[in-house]
Amino acid sequence: MSHDTNFQEHFIHANGLRFCVHERGEKDAPAIVFIMGFACQMTTWPAALLDRLAAQGYRVICFDNRDIGLSDSLKSTHRISIRTAFIKHRLGRRFHATYTLHDMAHDTVELMSAMGLARAHIVGASMGGMIAQIIAAKYADRVASLNLIMTSTNAPNQPLPHLSVLKEFAKTTGISRSNDPIVDRLLLLWKAIQSPGYPKSDDDIRAMIKANYKRSYKPSGTIRQLQAILATGNIAHLLPYISAPTLIIHGKHDPLLPIKNAQIIAKKIDRAIHVPIDGMGHDLPEPLLPYFAELIADNTRQVRASIFPNTPPEVTLAV
Repeated sequence: MSHDTNFQEHFIHANGLRFCVHERGEKDAPAIVFIMGFACQMTTWPAALLDRLAAQGYRVICFDNRDIGLSDSLKSTHRISIRTAFIKHRLGRRFHATYTLHDMAHDTVELMSAMGLARAHIVGASMGGMIAQIIAAKYADRVASLNLIMTSTNAPNQPLPHLSVLKEFAKTTGISRSNDPIVDRLLLLWKAIQSPGYPKSDDDIRAMIKANYKRSYKPSGTIRQLQAILATGNIAHLLPYISAPTLIIHGKHDPLLPIKNAQIIAKKIDRAIHVPIDGMGHDLPEPLLPYFAELIADNTRQVRASIFPNTPPEVTLAV
């Protein structure tokens, strides 16, 4: 997967915070706002996907969420262990965190206002997809279309990640600031969640990790984001309030958020289109980016009849 290492970044103040933002396309074009997932900077969005949509006539906007990348960090106001937070989440019990995904949804809406956007098409991946669902339900008049990628309703009883992913995820907590251990451990995590039909080389993954590490490293912010997810709890009750044309892209072989999550969302949003992708895990494979761009563009135009414009490349799963 190629990632954008040449972002021309600028900063915008919104919701009491300073956000690092990048734009492509013409200022007066229809806007698509991309919301990235947990612990990932906006540079994790593949440049090929953003460029393709900008070339189709969209104003493409992405930004670092709070507590990640070059956007503002927050100070922890509530202290709770990740283990305790996870147990409370699985039991459906509420607890206080420094912020929740509802606050992050408000960040996005306020950022749109600061940029002069009354409405925008929203694309959210993973945690960003949860934030996007909240925006589409609570701020329906601000959302022209909703495009969800590899996400869930964050329900306590949602399918658990594969054991191999949980093991690698646990190893990434408490990482020191020495460069090599970070790269080595995150490499194993990325390999555990990547698409089995479109595996990337270790060198490509290492390059991505090193570039993001050089740009920013905020382990405390990552913990606060994880606590925000767990403290938010189930958002499934919001889905019937979503009226925007909704596209759901999800890998059939996602080991972090199994595809059943997408099926649950599709059932709860009226007229949602669910596109399951063979060979896709919990990443954005380079060969699929033209297909994803075409799906998103069709959904923004509400071209419902041709939501499957082309078939994705053939997949041969690794044994």
